[in-house]
Amino acid sequence: MSRTSATQASNASSADVVSALEREWNARSSACLSRHLREWAEREPVLETFATVQELVGSLRAQRGDYERESAILAGLLRETRADPLAGRVVLQALLPGLKRLAGRLLFEAGEREELWSLLLAHLWAGIRSYPVERRPRRVAANLLLDAAHATLADLGKERRLRAQAPELAPASLEAGEQEELVLARAVRAGALSSAEALLVLRSRVEGVPLARIAAETGAGYDALRIRRRRAELRLRLFLGDPDVRFERRSRPLSRARASGGAIAGSAGGGAVTHPKQRR
Repeated sequence: MSRTSATQASNASSADVVSALEREWNARSSACLSRHLREWAEREPVLETFATVQELVGSLRAQRGDYERESAILAGLLRETRADPLAGRVVLQALLPGLKRLAGRLLFEAGEREELWSLLLAHLWAGIRSYPVERRPRRVAANLLLDAAHATLADLGKERRLRAQAPELAPASLEAGEQEELVLARAVRAGALSSAEALLVLRSRVEGVPLARIAAETGAGYDALRIRRRRAELRLRLFLGDPDVRFERRSRPLSRARASGGAIAGSAGGGAVTHPKQRR
């Protein structure tokens, strides 16, 4: 894929992510956020000139080139973030345009756009919550974005090496005459996969539910789910004799496979139960 195509794919993905964050931001109570801002300003005088958080974010986005002023405002918010995550959400909102530009530069493979955005957001948020203001008070916005970029590239590099060692189960066609649920149910009954692992593969590979969404729904970490799915797929390949197994994504939710008591159930799963020797 060309760099231009990858950038276009990143723009499409970022539009969805940024739109979701903007909706979440707009849904917050302005009065509530402004009340928090007044409390922060009592401890951080640099924030006193702003009447609303919307005004504060607009000012930060307009400060490009005035690194000293921008960094002073961000430093005040980051100090408040240690006790109040809402202050960190203000920082994230201010940095969204920069994060979108960064994603466009980092994406080379369209298939990685979901993972790229999930990693960028996770690393940026971690950086916002733990940024050492006293040790790195200059060019704060650039530091936050570059730290997130470096950590994301390191994670993507590890993932690419894993893919090179053991190709992942990608969308296409499955073994002739067999349904995806049936294959996974067989693996659960044989103890090759746990029911939770089978459902994770089913939802993310067959139904096409993004890992980031599953992580948000379950409270599990994105990286933990990615590693769990990778290990489950490797065991599934061994269970099936390491064939060229490929899952086909469906355009609508599955109607037959369901979770029941921690196992795959339904016409394909056959009410499979967890094998006593299965891996946890």
